[in-house]
Amino acid sequence: ALSRRFPDKRGLAISLHGTGGSIGEVIGPVATAALLTVMMWREVLQASLFPAVLSGFALWAMMRSVPGDVPGSSSSREYFASLANLLKKRAIIVLVLITAMRSVGMAAIMTFLPVYLREDLAYSPYGAASLMSLAQLVGIGTQPAMGHLSDTHGRKRILVPAMLILGLSILALLIVEPGWKLITTVSVMGAFMYSLHTIFIAAAMDVAEGEVQATVVSLIYGASFLGTVSPIFAGLIVDNFGMQAAFLYAGVAVILATAVLVSLRLPQTTSS
Repeated sequence: ALSRRFPDKRGLAISLHGTGGSIGEVIGPVATAALLTVMMWREVLQASLFPAVLSGFALWAMMRSVPGDVPGSSSSREYFASLANLLKKRAIIVLVLITAMRSVGMAAIMTFLPVYLREDLAYSPYGAASLMSLAQLVGIGTQPAMGHLSDTHGRKRILVPAMLILGLSILALLIVEPGWKLITTVSVMGAFMYSLHTIFIAAAMDVAEGEVQATVVSLIYGASFLGTVSPIFAGLIVDNFGMQAAFLYAGVAVILATAVLVSLRLPQTTSS
């Protein structure tokens, strides 16, 4: 819906949507912890129903004003024809592959970085949680900035250096020492970890050219879910080669995804 409403600022609009999600992920655990001091956990779960329902009604009210003429939606036959045309586009398939590879690296990092902080570096639970939260806080600020830059300079010009920096920062975990160097490295990771996903969605929508856009979003999210099996392989690597081997595995996955991205041709954005 955001893509159709703001076609000239697609990257910024989708990135702001992602920023809202990140803010919720930062505030949610804190708010839940506060509520648990005065409520039972069942009551907290029951109370969480109300913001969800209110958000649903608010979203329904906003969607009523979104143009309803969607290409490929008048019949099932037309939809599947549009989907078939979409899947013939090499750029869509490659974007799905890149998203899956990036997700493989991110899932391994999100699983084993907290374990590394606690077990290898002897961080306290509060210290490890604070460092992980810092990465997300940095991402809140960078998401709209990168979305805007992708609108004005093109998706690929932003995605390639951002992916490269992300991969190198993950590999840097192999050598950085605890303290300000580690804090800086994790902050750099956070700056790109959360913002890249929304730009990949915008890039896929550019390629789709208005066809079956909800399905395009589902394809990118579906590719991200492939990363859920990554911690299993990362765990096998850690068992055999040590904790830091997970960072090598994750960094190489992101660097390889970057190499594939370099060879991909993406449409120019309206503003670029």
